[in-house]
Amino acid sequence: PFAWSGKDAMKSWLGDFMHWAGPLGITSTKLALGAPEALNTAGDRAYVTVPSTITFTTKDGKATPTLGHFAFLMVRQNGAWKIAGWAYTRTGK
Repeated sequence: PFAWSGKDAMKSWLGDFMHWAGPLGITSTKLALGAPEALNTAGDRAYVTVPSTITFTTKDGKATPTLGHFAFLMVRQNGAWKIAGWAYTRTGK
């Protein structure tokens, strides 16, 4: 757990997320990202932090928002910025 890479990284992450969410009765998840708070670039690499609100809805209809931050390592490839790595931390309820 806690590390996903390669061409099936998102599929693997989603499977692990569903394994975690199912027993909690979570039926849907909504992610809202805020404006970047930190952006540092050096050549073809960048580091950016973004505030977020993740709202979990359970089968009883209760929606619970959770505040957090994402940190992304970005790499420019063929003129486009790609996510090379990321981390998330919850900063509040």
